[in-house]
Amino acid sequence: IQVEERTGGPAAVIKDVLPLVFKQIFPGGTTQSFKGEPGFAEETIINGKKSYQITMGVEGINQTYLFLPRDSEHTMVLTLSWIGDFLNPSLSESNQKKIFDQLVNSLTF
Repeated sequence: IQVEERTGGPAAVIKDVLPLVFKQIFPGGTTQSFKGEPGFAEETIINGKKSYQITMGVEGINQTYLFLPRDSEHTMVLTLSWIGDFLNPSLSESNQKKIFDQLVNSLTF
């Protein structure tokens, strides 16, 4: 799990970190134009703040990005790299995601 803080709101940070994804999920270039897809790009509420979770992967090697506003000028980016069960990871896919969810749910600011 990687954690970093970036300057800007979630949409601006997504545009910087994942520019091609930004164009796909924000076709109008604004948060109001968000176009989610379950399992790929989802809007969620964490700590009472609108956040965005993006999951991408190829052949069982995956990354989930969570863009969580810390305040009006900063966004936390949490990245979980996880391995699908069919590749026989030492921790099951569900346990990898459970640990990530526990970390996210423990955050307070």
